[in-house]
Amino acid sequence: MTRTFLLTLALGAGTLAVAQSVTSIPATPLSAPAPATAVPRTTSPAYPSGYTAEQLRAAQAALEGLPGLSALELDQSQGRLRVTVGTAVQRVAVLQRLTQAGLPTGLVTFAPNAGGGVGTVTETPMDPAVPATPAPAPSTPAAAGRVAVTELASGTNAAVSTPGVQVATTQTALNALYRVAYGNQTGAPAAPTLRAGETAVAIFLGQRPTGGYGVRVTGASVQGGTLTLTVELRAPGPDSIVTQALTSPWTMVRVAGTFTRVQLVDAAGRPVQLQPR
Repeated sequence: MTRTFLLTLALGAGTLAVAQSVTSIPATPLSAPAPATAVPRTTSPAYPSGYTAEQLRAAQAALEGLPGLSALELDQSQGRLRVTVGTAVQRVAVLQRLTQAGLPTGLVTFAPNAGGGVGTVTETPMDPAVPATPAPAPSTPAAAGRVAVTELASGTNAAVSTPGVQVATTQTALNALYRVAYGNQTGAPAAPTLRAGETAVAIFLGQRPTGGYGVRVTGASVQGGTLTLTVELRAPGPDSIVTQALTSPWTMVRVAGTFTRVQLVDAAGRPVQLQPR
């Protein structure tokens, strides 16, 4: 019994020692968590255009090797890629390549060049996502003279830096023209329907130094297979209060008939030459 008492006493003393050793360990306050190591954040500096260096590098990689591309350089003042191509067809191809890469088309601006000449009609590339369909046979209204003209859309921020006139005689071509007209904007509207035997004509004034510039079609006539559009050009006066930003005005109209030649005249019937500013 004495042995049992001594064993019980020894176990009790051991338990007390363990308890004392446990309670002597300082507890970590719940309100003071261990400081986390700060992870430095790396952000890409934005250019004046709002685009980042990563976006510009991605656009440059997407456009490398594009047929017709003769120069591709970064415009530090705008924060965009300055692209030099030969024709308006190639301009549309540039925008299509950016769209396919999931990049904003506003990442590029087109340098002035000899392509897309004033008063000329150039072809519009087919959208690769849409199967090609045979073009309708050229047709014109039964009698020469005045024809009805409908304005489809107009704006001041096209992805075009040089003046020019473009035509579309198929829905796919009209879709491509809309991408050029709204190339510097987000949320471009869908192009309207273009039926067989109709022609859409887009008039681009090219880059202008301020707001206040514009173009409007006031009439149309046909003579010898040539479509003549009467246009009214607008420019700000010396005392006008206008937006102090680069613009690129344009308008787009639709007429009955399929045409391969288009010319512009003023209200007096004199030829209009679209001049760059």
